[in-house]
Amino acid sequence: MKQIFIAEVLGVGQSTVSQWLSAYKIRGESSLELPKMGGSKGFLSASQKENLSKLLVDKTAEDYGFEGDFWTRVRVGVVIKKEFGVSYKERSVGDVLKSIGFSLQKPQKKVITKT
Repeated sequence: MKQIFIAEVLGVGQSTVSQWLSAYKIRGESSLELPKMGGSKGFLSASQKENLSKLLVDKTAEDYGFEGDFWTRVRVGVVIKKEFGVSYKERSVGDVLKSIGFSLQKPQKKVITKT
C-alpha cells in the first residue's frame, strides 16, 4: 500500500506513516505499541466495585469526614476518587451504584401529630 493511502485511512499525515515504517524496520513490532497513558484509569474494575460496596456498607459517610450519616452520589464520587483514584461525573456514580446493587432511596416524610 502506498503511504498516502495509509495516511488517509488512519487520519494522519504521510510523514507520520513514514516514521512508523522506519521505526518498524529498525525495532520491529514493539515500535508500533501505544505508550501507556498516565492518570486516572477511567473506570472501576469488578474487584474495585466489590471493594466499594464493602466500603459503603462497613463505613459511614461521617467516617469520610462528611456531616450527617447518609450517602449521596457526590459523596460516593469523592470516596471513589480517594480510594481508587478514578473520577466519575455524578450521573455515572449513580450507574456504578446501580451496577453493585444499590438503589436510590428517598427519605420518607413523616407527619408528627401531638397526642
